[in-house]
Amino acid sequence: MYTFYYLALLVTTVTGAIIDDSETAIINGERASILDYPFYASLRYKVQKAVLCGGSIIQPDVVLTAAHCIGREFQVYVGISDDNDIKEAEAYDVKKIVKHPFYLGLAFFDIALVKLNRSIILSEKVEIAELATENPPEDEEVAIIGFGNPACDEFDNPLKPCTNDASDHLKYAAMTITDVTLGLISSSGQNQNACFGDSGGPMIYDGKVVGVSSQVDRKDCTGGNIYTSVASNRRWINRNLKKLAKI
Repeated sequence: MYTFYYLALLVTTVTGAIIDDSETAIINGERASILDYPFYASLRYKVQKAVLCGGSIIQPDVVLTAAHCIGREFQVYVGISDDNDIKEAEAYDVKKIVKHPFYLGLAFFDIALVKLNRSIILSEKVEIAELATENPPEDEEVAIIGFGNPACDEFDNPLKPCTNDASDHLKYAAMTITDVTLGLISSSGQNQNACFGDSGGPMIYDGKVVGVSSQVDRKDCTGGNIYTSVASNRRWINRNLKKLAKI
């Protein structure tokens, strides 16, 4: 029986130290530019501005993320490629959160919508994501992105699963789809993976967001991952976008 690990970063895991990981990423990925992924949103703790989770801009005032990222006080930053951009970036506060009602702590339905206090100003660095209506086929290559741990030396502490800090750069990795079933998308890579802090971030296929980062199958972030399928939850997303538009 497998034990899976959620990828949100608890505030106690982030020290704010700058780590020299310019050539590595997510787990052994590469540095990414927000110009290539302008729909990416970074959820950061409100006081420390440390990495909590990722997300995707799906409306000028709505971000798609993972349900297990919810429950901590955070702000949303957009248009940033590294921590230095935070100094000049505008923070968006949360107005309303809607978690999938069927989310019970597993990867199933691990999805949420974050309504912002005001609309994001769109630019070449800030755009609306296109959401998939179909799941990617197995054996196809997808991209995953985030500010999560670029390495994970396992640490026997439930509040600090890695001895490493979050990345100070946005990173991406190429993964291969291994399974698509029951509203979940699994993938693996060549010594690459999502890690703590990448939760809620997008999986991209054919230019569309197909998944929301939920879990990895090992605490040191080796092995595979599980993303919640966007296509399988489109009806719920669309229905709640209409409700949020009235708020």
